[in-house]
Amino acid sequence: MMKISISLAAILICFFQLALVDANVIDDECPKTPNPDLCFTCLKPYYQTHDPPSVRELAIVMVSTALVNKVHPAIDKINELRKQTPRSEALRKCAHNFQLIKDNRITVFRASFAKSDYGAAASALSSVVPLSDECLIDYCTDVKNIAIVAAALVKDIPK
Repeated sequence: MMKISISLAAILICFFQLALVDANVIDDECPKTPNPDLCFTCLKPYYQTHDPPSVRELAIVMVSTALVNKVHPAIDKINELRKQTPRSEALRKCAHNFQLIKDNRITVFRASFAKSDYGAAASALSSVVPLSDECLIDYCTDVKNIAIVAAALVKDIPK
């Protein structure tokens, strides 16, 4: 009986040590990004209800949830503003840029990431920055900042 208790205790200790190592991936990776607070804000809530992540999974979540969830409202806001000012060249260009982010950059990121081509994936995210910089709307700044953090996470994925 004592042997079983000691074995069970050893197994539980190993399990909790592994869980702590995995759970600390966010705590280890977010400070390495250009915007640690944003990284924590985007990732911590997701991982309160999901399994502990790897750096690779952090990057996927950052793009698939945080970035995509900001791009769509940004496009909606830009289109709403365009209805109010239909001849605005700046808003037309902004709408074009955000469609490009949604239809191309995120797609290129996903395809590159699926092939473990992290250089191309990070490049696709980095190319979001100049596209979103041309738009002076809060959502656009959020998209840019999330893309910068996501690119930093991708660059930190072990080869």
